[in-house]
Amino acid sequence: CRMIRNLLCAPEGYKLVVADYSQIEPRIIASMSNDPIMMDNYLKGGDIYTTVGDTMGVSRKVGKVLVLSMAYGVGPDKISRQIGCSVDEARALLTNFSKNFASVDAYKSKVIGAARNTGYISTIKKRRRYLPDLKSKITSFRAGAERQAFNTRIQGSAADIIKLAMIRAYERIPQGAKIILTVHDEIVTLTPDSLVDKTQEAIREAMEGINFLKVPLVADIKVVQKWGEAK
Repeated sequence: CRMIRNLLCAPEGYKLVVADYSQIEPRIIASMSNDPIMMDNYLKGGDIYTTVGDTMGVSRKVGKVLVLSMAYGVGPDKISRQIGCSVDEARALLTNFSKNFASVDAYKSKVIGAARNTGYISTIKKRRRYLPDLKSKITSFRAGAERQAFNTRIQGSAADIIKLAMIRAYERIPQGAKIILTVHDEIVTLTPDSLVDKTQEAIREAMEGINFLKVPLVADIKVVQKWGEAK
């Protein structure tokens, strides 16, 4: 919440440089699945949620929920609550998404199949998560493990990228600036007023210069006095 974020303030003479990745999970999905619509969107600098919504004939909000449901392993029950529709309508939206973005659906099946064969799923930097329930005879356990498999592949890879970005940022920021916080895909750096521009430049290069994906990584950077002002 913004009130809590605003408790973190830069002292006089300093600023907070707050940088986070723009749509990192959808970018990873696009890159790993090679989906032509999603890839084209990112290579042309478009907004993926609008592109998904327009492709499916739904609003941007629904498009965003559907894309992130793939990344986070969310089922129709939660989707229905998020967009205010019935569970059956949510299932239909997921089916429609699979038809329109067949490459994503095929990649998801490939990830789950590979994890079932090995008993684990790997992130982009080869970190493993073991999922014994992929072979469970209990349907709900097995379905949950399948969602975890794809979620780990996508969000775990996002975590790999942000960890590398932190290391790269630490090596590049000017002396006098200091990384003080990271949350999910966000890096918060405290820097003297006189070094704001150099710090922004260093962090942007650190975050956007990682070439793991087939689409560009984009960092949104804001300079604020209070952390909450960045959102």
